[in-house]
Amino acid sequence: MSEKILLPDLAGHTLKLFQSFNTKLKSKENYQLWLDDIGAILGAHGTSLDKLQEGNLDTSQSTSFWNVLRLSLSEQLKLEFQTSRTPKTLITAIKNKFAKNPLIEVAYLERQLRLLESDNFTSFENYISALNDTSSKLDMLG
Repeated sequence: MSEKILLPDLAGHTLKLFQSFNTKLKSKENYQLWLDDIGAILGAHGTSLDKLQEGNLDTSQSTSFWNVLRLSLSEQLKLEFQTSRTPKTLITAIKNKFAKNPLIEVAYLERQLRLLESDNFTSFENYISALNDTSSKLDMLG
């Protein structure tokens, strides 16, 4: 039997911090930003998504962290993941949907680069900006 992890309680200061949290997970495009932001909030409480995914929480902690994770989702994703009732199942569902598969990501970004050729940009600067954005995403894949 595994030992339960005791984490700091999510008190009022956490809820205030979370209210200023503006990054709602909506799609693959903002998954990395959401991951960074939710990681910072969880890190402030001595945990991480990976630790929560292990599932070693008491009931009140599990409920608190599940609520925090759920509040960070768009309305559409709340509906999609409504059967996930613990941090463990919710994180698993999110990672299964959004975690980057490098081959899929490269194919997606290659398609984005090809679309840049046919887009009508209002200025050369907009084109360069879009090109740099796609290029930096490719660089992050390694």
